[in-house]
Amino acid sequence: MLQASRGARLSAPTSDSRHLSRWHAAALVAGSMIGVGIFLTPRIAAAAVGTGPWFFALWFLGAVVALAGALAVAELGAMLPHAGGD
Repeated sequence: MLQASRGARLSAPTSDSRHLSRWHAAALVAGSMIGVGIFLTPRIAAAAVGTGPWFFALWFLGAVVALAGALAVAELGAMLPHAGGD
């Protein structure tokens, strides 16, 4: 038996648990297409900006905006602790 972090027991994988439905396959494809963007967009942004310092400044600005969004969502989650957003 495998142990989960909260003490729940997980069974070892069987041949039945290796089945992928169409939904799972589509989710894997969509996730890989979205995830590859982190490798493509820096090249495009660097070509548009042209110089290294501006590229890193814009990259840092994007990180600050993403952090502000994450902190806003975390604050909203702390204000509304009920499950389902009730």
